[in-house]
Amino acid sequence: MLQDDGKRSRWAGLPWRVATYATIWWIIAEGDARSFWWGAVAVVFAERANPFVAGRRLRISLWGLLQFLPAFLGLTLRGAAEVAWRALSPRQPPPMTLLSYPWRLAPGHGRVFFANLINVMPGTLCVTDRNCGLTIHILGDTARVLAGLRRLEILVGRLFGEGLNRHG
Repeated sequence: MLQDDGKRSRWAGLPWRVATYATIWWIIAEGDARSFWWGAVAVVFAERANPFVAGRRLRISLWGLLQFLPAFLGLTLRGAAEVAWRALSPRQPPPMTLLSYPWRLAPGHGRVFFANLINVMPGTLCVTDRNCGLTIHILGDTARVLAGLRRLEILVGRLFGEGLNRHG
């Protein structure tokens, strides 16, 4: 569906999104029909809060994917090991800080993916997402985490075939 300015409207793809969210709810509820009304409310909220730009196609670079997958696996394993080590270690808790991280990715799929992926990095949690950037909660060495964020953002940019802005 096109608007007068040639952009796809929010209604484009609505049936597909609603069906996808309903299927996800059905899986979460393990097929329990008693959860129908809660599920209907959840599906409506999920559709209205959809962070993806309507009408913008998801494009993933094969070369970017091949570079991203080993990095993602490494982050996941390192994060799991670090969490286990911290849980079992008697030493003092690591220093905590909040970091303002400016966006270098263009608005769209890459940003959403990057913001969610930050939570997989050891010692990081994405706290707020604004147009100008993210606020990230960091446990441990801020410089090490910042370097990791920059590398991860480059990999996500390559994955989605996007360049990065110079600021940041």
